[in-house]
Amino acid sequence: ASGGAPGAGGAAGAMPMGGSSGLGGQSATGGQPATGGQPATGGSDSSTPSAEIASFYGSWVGMARNGGLDYPVEIAIVDRQVNETIGLFHIPTFDCGGIATLSSLGASLVYKESLLFDPRSNCGPAGTTTLTPSGSGTLDYAFFDGKRTDRGALVRRAGYIGPSPAAWLNVSSLWGGSTTNTNPAGSQTVNLALFPTQVGNIGGQVIYPTKNCGAVLFLTAVEGQRLTYAEKLSHAIAGCTDGNIVTVTPNAAGLQYSWSAGSGARGTGMLTILK
Repeated sequence: ASGGAPGAGGAAGAMPMGGSSGLGGQSATGGQPATGGQPATGGSDSSTPSAEIASFYGSWVGMARNGGLDYPVEIAIVDRQVNETIGLFHIPTFDCGGIATLSSLGASLVYKESLLFDPRSNCGPAGTTTLTPSGSGTLDYAFFDGKRTDRGALVRRAGYIGPSPAAWLNVSSLWGGSTTNTNPAGSQTVNLALFPTQVGNIGGQVIYPTKNCGAVLFLTAVEGQRLTYAEKLSHAIAGCTDGNIVTVTPNAAGLQYSWSAGSGARGTGMLTILK
């Protein structure tokens, strides 16, 4: 997504609530289900990416330039086929984000953006992003909105680490759904990408479209199929809280997702795979 000065073009990506992102920020509590991305019931993705997607797989962060303006970019890419939902994008500075649909895959990966949130109208129109491996675990980033191209470079912060523990066999994927919250009562939309990782490292990226927030997830514990993460917001925003605890557990219906904050606020819901 391309960023823009406040009130100006640029398409941005959103981050998950809670967790530690490396770009700072806060996590979301509450919100309404967002449009975009079709949840598929049941099923799961393998924790081992295909050879075609391996160079792009994972959570990425970097900077891009729109004219004289530099802005941060956060992207999560999972293993999918052309015309399927392949990931999330977030532009923290402009509180924008959404989902990505794979257009083509070869020497470069090309995806089309769909904005899920852009509360200040800083981003848009949604366009097309091209990612090209540039060596040493980096990607060249190019976003085209039909008029201009923003360029930058991304580094991988989470991705494939080799054959994974059984805990990730039914978890490593792109998920969507909503949670029902208490203290205060409400709901929020969740779009989540999870990757195999080791305790202490980044293992996921999330956006909360109805709260205009995004974050990264640091894995803190593995207990059987239950994974626990600490959230870190990418960008502080009113209505979002940082440092939440997130737990996920796969089951026959999908992925049980729960979050809790130190204030006593909490929420839980079922996520399904986004295709």
